Amino acid sequence: MENGSGKPIFESRVCGWNKKTMSVISRIPKSIDTSHELIGDREYYMLNRTWNEVSIRYNHCLPTAELSCLDLSCNTFKVVTLLGRAGGRLSPRLDPKKPLPMASQRPGFFFWIPPNVTYWSWAEKVRALRYLEVQFDLQQLERILGDDLDLKRINRPSDPRHDERITTCADLLSNACLAGAEDTLYGDSLVTAFLAATHKELSREATSNESGLVPWQLRLAKSYIEEYFRQDISLAELAKLTRLSQSRFARAFRISTGIPPYSWALRRRIAAAEQLLANTNTPLSEIAIQVGFADQSHLTKAFRRAVGATPATWRRDQKR
Repeated sequence: MENGSGKPIFESRVCGWNKKTMSVISRIPKSIDTSHELIGDREYYMLNRTWNEVSIRYNHCLPTAELSCLDLSCNTFKVVTLLGRAGGRLSPRLDPKKPLPMASQRPGFFFWIPPNVTYWSWAEKVRALRYLEVQFDLQQLERILGDDLDLKRINRPSDPRHDERITTCADLLSNACLAGAEDTLYGDSLVTAFLAATHKELSREATSNESGLVPWQLRLAKSYIEEYFRQDISLAELAKLTRLSQSRFARAFRISTGIPPYSWALRRRIAAAEQLLANTNTPLSEIAIQVGFADQSHLTKAFRRAVGATPATWRRDQKR
């Protein structure tokens, strides 16, 4: 979390936060739940989202004391993932007097906290922290993981541990929070992938015998996306059609098609946008809404990533 000069990127503060962070914060849609608070000896900027009925909280924290601690316990399950740190050391603890073993201090580690288990986060000489909290209850976990759920394992707290897939999912979730992502299927898919990866790491179950969707399941899922891609599809809807848990459906769909359900729906939206761009003079703002994007900006970003050009540029090229 340091720049090329060796200085922490959070060092230049504006109202407690560096200019880069304030720039990101200022672009977050006003509809997103945000707060700026002083809790104990830590100053927080917090951003709250909900996908798949699971609560996501992005935290950007500045400890105001050389040694600070925070009780992370709550009455639901919680997974905490460290995204970044400037300076110092972190020490997660179940016992305030006994640090838990950690293989590394590098960002990316996560820990699992069952309901009503006291879990302390100690920070010594840390100048800034970024971390993600994902909270959910047993019913939500059962709905997402289905038969894959290991009830014995989830009721034990974990030591801090690293897993690249979990780190990637946490990064994507935090970016979706900061970007104000509105696509339900995308958010649902990230949450499902995050919880499935976390649960797999906790139980270390082998998945080599997994298979894709059977033909009727794949046909139903594709048909549903084809009919409703212009609307805000949820992962729960698709999983229910195929009589699978959300995590199992998402994995099986990817095995069958090579891409996640969200990407399949996104490709369909892009194709529909191309048809309108090439054959009509409909304004971009209207095309965005017609094909299922939240607004023109959302369309432009997704179109550029998929096609390599903005919708306006692509339209001009088609009409030359």
